[in-house]
Parts: sequence; structure tokens; C-alpha cells
Amino acid sequence: MSDKTQQIRERAYQIWEQQGRPEGREVDHWSEAERQLLEGLDAESANEGEGSQMGARQHSGAAMDFAQSDKAEATAQDAAGALNEGAEATELQQTEETGKRRSRGKDAITSR
Repeated sequence: MSDKTQQIRERAYQIWEQQGRPEGREVDHWSEAERQLLEGLDAESANEGEGSQMGARQHSGAAMDFAQSDKAEATAQDAAGALNEGAEATELQQTEETGKRRSRGKDAITSR
């Protein structure tokens, strides 16, 4: 195994550990390790900043996992039910109607 391959392997392992050891993300970790090594980034500088690609990938992966789980449909139904009941539902409907009127220019606030 070449030194470069070994470096990529070690960096991919670090990324995998930092992301909580998720299954099925080997190619993502390997690609990220290659990118970081190509750009000369070390482990710490590669993860700096709020908008890091790694953070975005983690979020995207978690969102996909959730969407594909059985929990997504049940959570959506619970949310829909909560929006259709009680005082919050009435307030939400009134706010929605106000927003629609404003977007059509029919609300007194925006037509001044």
C-alpha cells in the first residue's frame, strides 16, 4: 500500500469516527479524506467554520436517514394534527390569511 493510500485511509477513519461511526458512508469519508489531503488540510483546519462541508454532509445524511425511516410519516401526521386543532390552529390560519392578503396587496399595512 502506498504512503498516499495509507494517509487517505487514516484520514477517512478519523472522519468516520468524528461523524459517530455511521454505516454505509465509506465512499463519502474516503472522498473527503482525499480532498482534504489534496488541499493540504489537517484534521483540525478541515473542520473549521460553521458552513463546513462535513457538517452539511452529516445533516444531509441524518435527514435522509430520517426520511427513509418509519418515523417520518408518523411525525408528519402528528404535526398536521397539531396544526389542525386548538387555539394554535386558529392563530395559524389567521396568520396564513393575513400573509395571503399581503402578498396580493390587499392588506392595509402594505398598501400605504
